[in-house]
Amino acid sequence: MVQCRGTGSPTVVLISGGFEAGWLWTYALAPDDPIHALPYDAFGLGEGNPRKREIAVFPAVSKFTRVCLYDRPNTTVGKDIDPERGGMLSTPVQQPHALADDVADLHALLGAADETGPFVLAGHSMAA
Repeated sequence: MVQCRGTGSPTVVLISGGFEAGWLWTYALAPDDPIHALPYDAFGLGEGNPRKREIAVFPAVSKFTRVCLYDRPNTTVGKDIDPERGGMLSTPVQQPHALADDVADLHALLGAADETGPFVLAGHSMAA
């Protein structure tokens, strides 16, 4: 699945890592959330209070260029963090699979969505 907003060029494609889907790019911690002061990754341990916020990457980037969220196969489905943590997966894909398959999937999806580029890919936590 792909969801795009904003105008301009290049189009930034946000690719989530692990099992997280595009919703991740719509959430942010409040600037005053106490976990910012901790010396370890408390967010990765499930702490903090992330919420949909205009300061999150997807809405913030859409203010100055086109941006698309990409839900890769084998990512959790839903539109926000609570259903996501339920663990339902999008289109299952046998693992491991080749990086070339990821590239082909993204290329086909952007073409089907009539997104023409140029593209800047921005990812997090996706190992190859």
